[in-house]
Amino acid sequence: MTVGGGDVNAFVNNDFTVNQSRVFTVQGGNILMWSSAGNIDAGNGSKTATSTPPPLLVVDPKTGEFSIDATGSIVGSGIRVLLGNPDVVPGSVGLFAPTGTINAGDAGIGSAGNIYLGALQVIGANNINFSGTGSGVPVATVAPVSVSGMSNMQDAGKAADQATQSLNTANDLSKLQEALANFKPTLISVDVIGLGDEGMGAQ
Repeated sequence: MTVGGGDVNAFVNNDFTVNQSRVFTVQGGNILMWSSAGNIDAGNGSKTATSTPPPLLVVDPKTGEFSIDATGSIVGSGIRVLLGNPDVVPGSVGLFAPTGTINAGDAGIGSAGNIYLGALQVIGANNINFSGTGSGVPVATVAPVSVSGMSNMQDAGKAADQATQSLNTANDLSKLQEALANFKPTLISVDVIGLGDEGMGAQ
């Protein structure tokens, strides 16, 4: 970890694994890592792990005012370029494993500036963040909506339809009963005048 603006450069032949630790620059330094025949893994460290060195008492030479500088305090694990001072231009993260995998792990990979990744595969896109431009960062996939309850939803829809139909039937029955109660019979008189030619027999 560098806290004074320095860079972190690493070149390995096999794997570079952070495990529970961290690779950080705090005051604008860059991180550059290369693995010729292995993988780069940001590790499984906690995102809430803190490192707080004693604060520095700083005197402004122009005004003589005292202030406390706690910019050395950092939180997290993994591989990150942090910005402990807003007046410093943030550095960049460059990770390259041309024959292997870059894995953000649980700890994550982040940059207050730009980020450049180059590998056969990049794992953990949802745990990679940056504030500048990015290259080689895959788009995080959105978890598909679970359809395990679709049959239940369909059954619920059918039940609602049946309930509605039952309600409509009840309303119709009520209307029918009301109509029967108000029914007034009407007499229709029918006179049979004739049945056609009675004299003609069947041919």
